[in-house]
Amino acid sequence: MNRSVSTMPRALITGASGGIGGAIACQLAVVGYEVWLNGRDEERLKALATAIRSSGCQARLAPGDLTQPAELTTVVEALGDGPLDLVVHSLGAFHLASVADTPLDVLDRQLAVNLRAPWELTRQLDPRGRATRDIVFVSTTAVLAPKAGTGAYTAAKAALGALAETLRDELADAGIRVLTLYPGRTASAMQREVCRAEGQEYHPEEVMRPDDVAAMVVAAVSLPRSAEVTEIVMRHRRPGTPR
Repeated sequence: MNRSVSTMPRALITGASGGIGGAIACQLAVVGYEVWLNGRDEERLKALATAIRSSGCQARLAPGDLTQPAELTTVVEALGDGPLDLVVHSLGAFHLASVADTPLDVLDRQLAVNLRAPWELTRQLDPRGRATRDIVFVSTTAVLAPKAGTGAYTAAKAALGALAETLRDELADAGIRVLTLYPGRTASAMQREVCRAEGQEYHPEEVMRPDDVAAMVVAAVSLPRSAEVTEIVMRHRRPGTPR
């Protein structure tokens, strides 16, 4: 088992091979975390780790598909038994189709990625036992006003929010803060796929940047322990919008 001897605060970021997860990992590394990068695309994780290390920061790999029980357990074992100060659940998958056109296997996949993986990862990580300080769940503003065709996705992400609320109550006496972040449309490979599914052109300049979301995560977990942010909603501010 690979055991870390680092005295730096450690953070696990799931979905780090994606736009938001990768940006969160980079900004956490800059403020002093040893970041553990999880995702399915190991080559992208390696490239991200190299970029982080080139700036003098610390990054380690924890690749694996968290929807697969054996791979999830391997990720947990790779972290060793030391404290894990922060867990950021930024893994996500999107599907666009009406309820009538969404078979159960597609619904199951949405639930597996967006709910079951963070649920089981949290359970196996044992936040109390690891003296975890902060847990962040990256959801979506789509759950606040679900639109036609997003049923499977928004149902799974809404359930993720319920998981976060439950954990917040269960872990409060241990001093563990739980944040649910609801970002709007953000420039990423997933957003490109969303636009494709909607039959729209992808214009990254018209949505938030992953760095915007990352900056909010860093700000929230950097608050003094006397304060806690439980929910944050973020949306793109269009040029010319009144302040």
